[in-house]
Amino acid sequence: LIIGSPTYCGELFSPIENLMNLIRIRDVKDRIYAAFGSYAWAPAALKRLRPFAEEMKWEAVGEGFELKMADLPSVIGAAWDLGAQMAERLKA
Repeated sequence: LIIGSPTYCGELFSPIENLMNLIRIRDVKDRIYAAFGSYAWAPAALKRLRPFAEEMKWEAVGEGFELKMADLPSVIGAAWDLGAQMAERLKA
């Protein structure tokens, strides 16, 4: 699973928070995941996603990345690398 979320008022965007709660209810354990987030003022998405993944005993692939506002060119390389790392891990 590669999961991404914008930071919204210092928290995860509510649809992503809802998805995480549904995953928690279903007790989806032992998965492979990577994460990324976006923000305008202060990054918080990865800070919220990582503890959830640890709670669910998911294996992290890569370190993830955060995108400030719409500065997509600055993270295209990181996004590509994260996808490549996930592909390699899935092939293992």
